[in-house]
Amino acid sequence: MIAALIGTLAAIVTLTVAAAFVSRATDRRIVWRVSLAAAALAALAVVVGVGVSLASQGLPAFATVGSLSAQAWLAPPRVLLGPVSLGLLPFLLLLLVVHVLMRPRAHATPRRLSRLLLMAAFSVASLVSTHPLVLILGWFGTAYVLWRELRDTPLAAGTARLFGGMQMLSLVAFASALLFGAFGDEWHRVALIALVLAVVLRHGLLPGQLWVADLFQHGPLGASLYFATPLLGDVIVLRLFYGPFAVASASAVGVLSVLALATTLYAAGLAIVQREPRRTLAYLWLSQSSLVWVAIGASSSIGWLSAMILGGVSAFASTGFGVTLWALEARRGALDLERYHGGYERMPLLATGFLVLGLGSVGLPGTLGFLGEELLGHALGHDLVALSVVLIATALNGITVMHVYFRLFCGAREPGPGSQQLRARERIGIVALVALMIASGFLPLLLFR
Repeated sequence: MIAALIGTLAAIVTLTVAAAFVSRATDRRIVWRVSLAAAALAALAVVVGVGVSLASQGLPAFATVGSLSAQAWLAPPRVLLGPVSLGLLPFLLLLLVVHVLMRPRAHATPRRLSRLLLMAAFSVASLVSTHPLVLILGWFGTAYVLWRELRDTPLAAGTARLFGGMQMLSLVAFASALLFGAFGDEWHRVALIALVLAVVLRHGLLPGQLWVADLFQHGPLGASLYFATPLLGDVIVLRLFYGPFAVASASAVGVLSVLALATTLYAAGLAIVQREPRRTLAYLWLSQSSLVWVAIGASSSIGWLSAMILGGVSAFASTGFGVTLWALEARRGALDLERYHGGYERMPLLATGFLVLGLGSVGLPGTLGFLGEELLGHALGHDLVALSVVLIATALNGITVMHVYFRLFCGAREPGPGSQQLRARERIGIVALVALMIASGFLPLLLFR
């Protein structure tokens, strides 16, 4: 795994240095180019490193947090890569490239891009380390960067307070769980309760979902999506559940699975009645991403594979939805779902990409989402209640995707000059997302062999 470690460390250094440079630059064109180059170089370093390591050494064992004893807290940080980290790292950085590539010029400010790069650096560090202090730093750092963005965003002061309060509680619960884990086995049950609370608040599972819709509606869309879609907190907690807390974690996973099942249906029902596209995106993401914990709760290898696929599909689809809103808001201003906006004939690629990614998230045949939904059905087996809830939620989400598509792209032809054509970089971003969704659906063994 030496090549993967070198590539990962190079990515962290590249992102950190670029964030520092971008924060001091003034020319927006240079800022955007440096940010894109840093994201692309970081992604390339990780992809090459992971590819070389897998080709030479094969797939490593699952990397968990080994110990939470006092010696582990005082020991120097170690870098440890498992199959989940090896899959998530390229995915995380490819999403970063898409975010920078398709960012509208109005949002390509030095402050926003530097913070996005810094958030990516925190995320990568959290995925490759098992040291308790590094995990706490990553948990805190990603939330803090987004909170600072909210504070500096007009009309988002209330959202900043709500988000900051919820994430502070989540951080306290997470850090407390790690500390309780250091006290011995008799404290593990208390630590697991704290971890469940941390996941509920970080992910937005019921009843901790209050911040999600406001964040997407009033916050910076790019940073909000990049904070939410990789499910970083969920991955960190899973490494704890199957590491130092493995003996007693089954009950905690079961509780999170039940909460996730309720959240999936609840969020799907809210998504279908929203009037603002951003709030619709928030609830769609919450509904689809909650299926990850439903799949993990099945406690089988099929469930784990389904969880990995559904997490990636949710991130692909949500990113596609988000960049579509970016492109439309830059050309039309504020959007609503109470009227038909039209415009398919001017942006057919954007409309088609949105539809494929949206339907792919609910299991469109030929996409990766179809494989994830099929595996989830097998993992749940004879649990008819869970299967029924998942089917109803998926159907509602499919209706929501079609409703948003019709409202944003269909209807009367829009007046005005043909200045709404997509730029070349926007076309590249949409095509890349759609190609990955379809290629991974037809050739899943390339990703999950």
